[in-house]
Amino acid sequence: MCPSRKLFLLFLFVCLATSLRAQTSWLESLGINFDFDVPKPVVTYKDLIDVGSARHLSGNVCVLYLFVGTETSRWSQDEIEATAQKLYAAEDWLKSEAQRYGKKVEFRNYSIKRQLIDNNIPDNPFKPDAVGYPKTVLRRYGYTGDKELHEILTRKTGCQQFLVLVFPHVSGRCYASAVNRNMARSGSGRSMPECCMLYQISSDTGRELQVGRIAHEMLHLFGAWDFYAVSPEDKARSERAAELYPESIMLRSYGDIDQRSIDPLTAWLVGLSHKEQEWFKELMPPQP
Repeated sequence: MCPSRKLFLLFLFVCLATSLRAQTSWLESLGINFDFDVPKPVVTYKDLIDVGSARHLSGNVCVLYLFVGTETSRWSQDEIEATAQKLYAAEDWLKSEAQRYGKKVEFRNYSIKRQLIDNNIPDNPFKPDAVGYPKTVLRRYGYTGDKELHEILTRKTGCQQFLVLVFPHVSGRCYASAVNRNMARSGSGRSMPECCMLYQISSDTGRELQVGRIAHEMLHLFGAWDFYAVSPEDKARSERAAELYPESIMLRSYGDIDQRSIDPLTAWLVGLSHKEQEWFKELMPPQP
């Protein structure tokens, strides 16, 4: 092989290695281990039952909710109280829906009164620091580790499951950061906090945060799927979900929450029902 060809192949190898390192770093920033021996996570109730801080929608669940503002957009006490009432209404709806499936769930709320001020709040789930941002908030409040947080909340509330809800006083696109099997392989999966970002104003609609949106995002932490199209190629799946479950909270989270429901598939995903149907997998959102 001539020297110039060897140099060219060496150059290609270096470029490929650099690309893989960059991809590894990006995946790890999302909490996903870059390991070809591990299959892509299939996010179902069966997969999530033993990982994360929210495993099934039953029993006692602690809800730690926190408020974050900016220097120019702070929460007033009246706004905090109004938002807390929306949270309680979402919890009441979830309890009522659980009862329809013969399950009982109780929420025990715990909040820190002072709001955190941060001028660098990500406003959508696609920002580089979005997935890890709730943990950044927790560290700023003094929780230095997952195990410590779990022990504190267990001691204060007696709950073995917990959620973390972050309410930013800015506009943005609400999202949930749920743990999947691939993110919880370290063995500490049960105490890994699962979190939602719930913005005061929706950047998609311009409307204030609604009760249904809070319930929708909370259900994601227990394993629920979105039924609306997550991409243009996903339209057929969404249309099928709309035919089957037109009132599902996972299809439409706006409007009167009393006109919404937890459909049978979502009930199975979050542990309210064990009636699995073979066709459920047809409504699974595209996996990354």
